[in-house]
Amino acid sequence: MTVARIGHTATLLQNQDVLVVGGYGVGGGLSSTENYHPASATWSNDANLSGSRTGHTATLLVNGDLLLAGGYDSNGITASAEIYDRGTDTWRPAANISEPRYHHSATRLPDAEGSVLLIGGRNLNGAALASAELYNPRLNQWSVAGSMSVPRTGHATTLLPTGQVLVTGGWGSRGLTGTAELYDSSTGLWSLAQNMTIARTGHTATVLTNGDVLVAGGYGSGGALASAEIYRVLDPNTGQGQWVGTTDLQVPRAGHSATGLSNNSVFVVGGEDEKGMLSSSELYDATNNQWIFGSSLISPRAFHTATLLADESLLVTGGTLLRSDRVSAERVTPRAQAIVEWDRPSDPAVIGHKIYYGTTSKTYQGLAILDRDVMHMFGNLTRGTTYYFAVTSISETGESCASKEISALIP
Repeated sequence: MTVARIGHTATLLQNQDVLVVGGYGVGGGLSSTENYHPASATWSNDANLSGSRTGHTATLLVNGDLLLAGGYDSNGITASAEIYDRGTDTWRPAANISEPRYHHSATRLPDAEGSVLLIGGRNLNGAALASAELYNPRLNQWSVAGSMSVPRTGHATTLLPTGQVLVTGGWGSRGLTGTAELYDSSTGLWSLAQNMTIARTGHTATVLTNGDVLVAGGYGSGGALASAEIYRVLDPNTGQGQWVGTTDLQVPRAGHSATGLSNNSVFVVGGEDEKGMLSSSELYDATNNQWIFGSSLISPRAFHTATLLADESLLVTGGTLLRSDRVSAERVTPRAQAIVEWDRPSDPAVIGHKIYYGTTSKTYQGLAILDRDVMHMFGNLTRGTTYYFAVTSISETGESCASKEISALIP
């Protein structure tokens, strides 16, 4: 990108470009926008907003326009909204939301209008909100959409395949919450869902291809979390379901991104823990219920955006970086890693090992490791491919016979 930013949005448009809007830069709030063109891997500048805006939401409407709502501008917390017309590269005012808010969530509903549901966030005093609002694009009108049972910000909002909106966790008037609730767009009513097993904020909640929702990471009472859990719908008419356990992340993280992929996996990128920003990524293989390290970011970052492109690579933009520079954007392919481990040899004459690997059984290339380590991590492996591994020991007298071959399918 040409401008450093955090608190911005990045939205995939109908023409497959990604529009990055607003945020906070080195000199303060931003009104600028940038457009990423995946086919040419280039950036261009689009029309500016009417004023600076950060902490807002951006929702693609059914007709291809982009709705921005809330956030804060040069005057503070705002109730204003505006719409981007891609065909004319212009912004126009939309009706104001009824209550100024920032750090809220926005979800496009599956109704005929493509209505947009705004949930929670913070108000003028910085207090978390329980209220919700509904935008009708055809009428350019906002209406009250009831209230949640508890105020929350830093929550996650997920549209279920059954049509309800699942809201999980966050921070409210009583601190961290593990509560969850459902909004039924067909009735306009809220209902309580089963509580999560762990209260968390700054987490992610991602729909898997089988309809389950994977909640991962976030901050708990003791810091960044590695825990993950799955919400499974039992009643498609109401969205009510239950939480089931799943394996932990490899690394505790909050403020990360999580993107669902077409092969029933989730690509988790970056985030932070108590020590700072993270460059690592992980792939969750829902079929085998396991996490595998993926490609590392060039720049460690948290509270960034991650936009899934047509080739299933991710455009990762801005956020809080290890360095003060936030101009960075990178395109990440969700390649997996595999860790091969073996028993430590009892023979003191062993000075190292050789790992043989390849995509065909018994047809390898070798990688010598001249130390007594008992593991090696292979990076940038191709998803959907089976790899084969064998290990030998190396001493001054030569190389041992190969171990039994093992294989791993990279999800």
